[in-house]
Amino acid sequence: MIDQCLSEADPDESDRFLQHLGTAIPVHVSFAISKTEREVRDVRAALQRRKREGLIARQTAESTLRGELNGAVTAMLLSCELAL
Repeated sequence: MIDQCLSEADPDESDRFLQHLGTAIPVHVSFAISKTEREVRDVRAALQRRKREGLIARQTAESTLRGELNGAVTAMLLSCELAL
């Protein structure tokens, strides 16, 4: 969780910080006005969003790989059949 006031105070430092997060999910909140319930809800929403994005990325990669393999396997089968 990143306090919005701190990120707005020094944008360059905030950008540098965000570059080093790796796979962490940044959640920007204003601790001055947010209650704990809202912060928990924001973190849960970020985790759900991350889960959905991961699922979509896996499905896309699987579909792409399956398409590439189908073409290669079909070509090999046709070559084998021609050889017979």
